[in-house]
Amino acid sequence: MLSSVLMIAAVLLCFMLAVLNLASENRFKQWIIQGAAVLAVLTGAVCYGYGYAVCHGMRLSSLVRALLAMCRMFAGVNDLESIASAPLMARPWMQTLFWAGHFMAFYVTASAAIATLG
Repeated sequence: MLSSVLMIAAVLLCFMLAVLNLASENRFKQWIIQGAAVLAVLTGAVCYGYGYAVCHGMRLSSLVRALLAMCRMFAGVNDLESIASAPLMARPWMQTLFWAGHFMAFYVTASAAIATLG
C-alpha cells in the first residue's frame, strides 16, 4: 500500500514539474527542451534500433521501421509490441529507458504545441 502511495506521489510530482516548466518563462527552458529532444532521439535509436535488429533482422525494412517508430514517439505512440521479444526489453532498466525516452519525446511535442498556441 505504501509503495502505491509513493508511486502516485512521484508520478504527480514529475508531471507537475513538467507542466510547470512548460508554463514558465525561464531562460533555461530551451536548454531543457533541447536536451530532452536529444535524449529522446538517442533513447529511441537505442531501443528501437536494437529491438528491430534483434526481432526483425538486420534489413532495410527494420531500419525504416525503427526510424518511423522514433518519429511516432513524438506523437505519443509506441511500438513496444514490435520489439518486446528482444531479450533486453524484458529488463527493467531497458523498459525504464524506453518509457523515459517516450516521455521526453512527448514533452518536447507538448512544449512545441504550447509555444505555437501561445
